[in-house]
Amino acid sequence: MTRIATFAAQQMTLQNNLSSQSRVQEGRIALSSGKQAQTHDGIASDVRRLQSLSTRFQANEAFTSNISRTELRLQEKENVVSNLQEIATSFRNTLVGAANANNFESAQIENIASRLRDQVVSLLNTELEGRHLFSGSATDTPPIDPTEIASADPEDYFQGNNQQLSVRVDRGVEVQFGVTADPTVATGFDDLIQSLNTIAEAVPVTAADVDAALGLATEAIPRIADTQADIGSTLDVIQRTRERLLDSNVEVGGAISTIEDVDITEVMTRLSLEQTALDTSFAVTSRLAQTTLLNFLR
Repeated sequence: MTRIATFAAQQMTLQNNLSSQSRVQEGRIALSSGKQAQTHDGIASDVRRLQSLSTRFQANEAFTSNISRTELRLQEKENVVSNLQEIATSFRNTLVGAANANNFESAQIENIASRLRDQVVSLLNTELEGRHLFSGSATDTPPIDPTEIASADPEDYFQGNNQQLSVRVDRGVEVQFGVTADPTVATGFDDLIQSLNTIAEAVPVTAADVDAALGLATEAIPRIADTQADIGSTLDVIQRTRERLLDSNVEVGGAISTIEDVDITEVMTRLSLEQTALDTSFAVTSRLAQTTLLNFLR
């Protein structure tokens, strides 16, 4: 018996089946991966734009990471300075009370001064993630030498430097955040230390010592407040920058998704249609392959 189907017809049918099968397979891959294409060849017209968006997205993430680390250090610095402000205020009140009572021995203000000085040293020597916060760029060195804290020369106790640290928070934008314990800078830290030293090292404490210490503590309080405000201002700048970068990455991520990701509903609908067409084509091909001239004439 001679079959109706010719070789050319069979080849065409086979090719159509293979093409349909390939589309079904691509649809299944897209559905499982969620991506329109597994290589850039599938989105050739958008490759350059996608690369630009991806570079921007990664840069924003890097800047955000820099900001997060810096924010942590600044928050810790702000906490330290806040504690120093409390110490300065408390010690000033103690001095005022002692001066009014004119009884320095019973008040034991030298012991109070010594104890508060130890707290100040500990606070200024705070380290975070192995980095000392108030040493300038000498982050591996504690800024305050406890053995020299009572020295009449402030430069004897300071072991760091006054180099300002900076962080890059955006393209072409760097922010300085290096408040240090350098006694030559008017942060109020040294004023507080010298106020405490005046009483802690006095034997015995006199009215003149109390007056001198009170003057230094009074100067320290607004200067420490200004230092804390500077840190808060820097924190505000980098936090607003981080929010802007996060908002930017939401937009950039959406643009990337538009290029790379598939519409699941659309893919499922198209896949269902392709699968139905493929199944029908296979059935028709099978019947044509079995059709003879006798069957055709019947």
